[in-house]
Amino acid sequence: MPSLSSTGAMLAMVRVVDPATGRGAYALVRVDTGDDITILSPSVLSSAGAVPTSHSSVEGIDGTAIRVPTYHVLLDLGQGQLLGPLEVLGLDMSPLGVDGLLGDNALDEGVLVRDGPTRTWTFAPVVSSPPPPNYTWAILLALLGAGIVAGSFVAARHVQSQSRQT
Repeated sequence: MPSLSSTGAMLAMVRVVDPATGRGAYALVRVDTGDDITILSPSVLSSAGAVPTSHSSVEGIDGTAIRVPTYHVLLDLGQGQLLGPLEVLGLDMSPLGVDGLLGDNALDEGVLVRDGPTRTWTFAPVVSSPPPPNYTWAILLALLGAGIVAGSFVAARHVQSQSRQT
């Protein structure tokens, strides 16, 4: 179960899955709402069988730009629903005591709730549904059709009433 560390950081064991092979590996991650993109240790990504798909330039805290590999993986946060494929950066996070940082690109896939009193947190992936159908044309055609039918009915009635008068 996802928990809060002694410092209040949200930690969880996630399964990182290579979408091409289905192979996976586990990683201890910390939720980081300040990161736009999820970062995972290259050793975890390698264990999952993921291969770099590209490279990105990221700026370190000292302002120095470094080039890091990017990967596309699926993440299972324990609900049995896979998130992704998500683009992640391959960067060693061991100095922080974790295998990765769960960034906004993963968190944007659902609802995150931090429960301070129980020292837990939950993440519920939101299954996106297709947008509702656009019935505008169907409604316009129906109204137009009703207007034509109603107009024909009124015209026919008018012709009938005129023929009765003569």
